Amino acid sequence: MSILNYMERNMQTVAVINYKGGVGKTTVAANLAGELAWRGHRILLIDLDPQASLTFSFVKPDYWETNLAKDKTIKAWFESFSSFIFPFRYNS
Repeated sequence: MSILNYMERNMQTVAVINYKGGVGKTTVAANLAGELAWRGHRILLIDLDPQASLTFSFVKPDYWETNLAKDKTIKAWFESFSSFIFPFRYNS
């Protein structure tokens, strides 16, 4: 089975959305991802909020600024999606 075939058959998407602010979207997304990771699932979180609250749930802002933020712009998004993915290990 090819990797593409495997992904099409086994990958699931969960979107946490609501038009109103302050209803817990970030909290639900972060905790759901943490729980699924703890259960052994591979997780990809995409934080599209300009405030980056979901990102900062997992990465300290100063670490982001010094180690990860370089070239993480909208322009770079279109040039290389993979540059936005970085590993995070769940430590229980």
